[in-house]
Amino acid sequence: MRIVHLPFYDDNPYQTLLMAGQRKLGHEVWEGGGGGNFLGVALREWKADLYHFHWLHPYLLRPSRAASARRATRFLAEVALLKLQGTSIAWTVHNLVNHDGLHPAIERNFSRAFAKFSDACFVHSNAAADAAAKQFWIPKSKLHVISHGNFIELYPNQIGRAEARHQLRLATEAKVFLFLGRIELYKGISDLIEAFRGMPDDCHLVLAGKVANLKLLPELERLAAGNPRIHLHPRRIPDDELQVFFNAADSVVLPFRQILTSGSLILAMGYGKVLVVPRIASLQEIVPSGGAVWFDPLDPTSLATALQEAAAAQPSAGGERNHHAALQWDWKKIASEIVRRASREGE
Repeated sequence: MRIVHLPFYDDNPYQTLLMAGQRKLGHEVWEGGGGGNFLGVALREWKADLYHFHWLHPYLLRPSRAASARRATRFLAEVALLKLQGTSIAWTVHNLVNHDGLHPAIERNFSRAFAKFSDACFVHSNAAADAAAKQFWIPKSKLHVISHGNFIELYPNQIGRAEARHQLRLATEAKVFLFLGRIELYKGISDLIEAFRGMPDDCHLVLAGKVANLKLLPELERLAAGNPRIHLHPRRIPDDELQVFFNAADSVVLPFRQILTSGSLILAMGYGKVLVVPRIASLQEIVPSGGAVWFDPLDPTSLATALQEAAAAQPSAGGERNHHAALQWDWKKIASEIVRRASREGE
């Protein structure tokens, strides 16, 4: 088959690894651009058997409501034309709403219309399937739960704990919590800093990742100011440095207020880290027993309690369970399942 993934972002390892898995199966796989006008290229060059969409908002939304309505209408017409050409349409529902909260009603309504054109829709948990069915009116017959592949072989992992801590100037005996990923408001970073303030002196918090909105950086610096146990690394962490941060950490904290699917969680599990994560059904399905300390995202005091519990625990056993679970999520198997479910030949 010829498969096109769109929009395609070369800094997103999910797409890169899924596409590599499909190529191993003998399929011809193309990158579908970054969310602009694609129909001409699709008709002239790609001529695909399967178009696999990952995020719809780049095709639906513009700064103004009127421009968004026009673009979204055009997008649906383009998809309808592709269907008339005999191609299959797949959609992986990574989010229920765009992270910026831009024109949510337009996004929701046109996504519902897009779902009707789709031959198959994919999610990464049963809870996500229930949420997607409700949000986008997707029939359960079209919804398929697939694993989220791991990142274990993608990133280096040779540096030991002592060397990693030496590079980050962290004491050997310290208890280190790590948040690593794009730093955005919806991820609850300010909640994490506030919850960490009451932790014992031997606890340290490392915050690493690109700040999505530079206006947020002064606020982060203000929150961390005066606390030498909070270490801020506001930059994109190169692939070869990920091992330094993860192997220096005892626990990885993901202080999300809401989330459907988390690549950061899968990444941390692959590095064998125990987690501090919100008690959200879609995450509870993924993390094995003993692999996480859970907190209530609706209770302001719950995260601080979870940090204290994690600091008192021995993280190695839970981390080993997480690593073992992540090993099972093979991209080639996932790629095969997607093609089978999405292609009309597989019906």
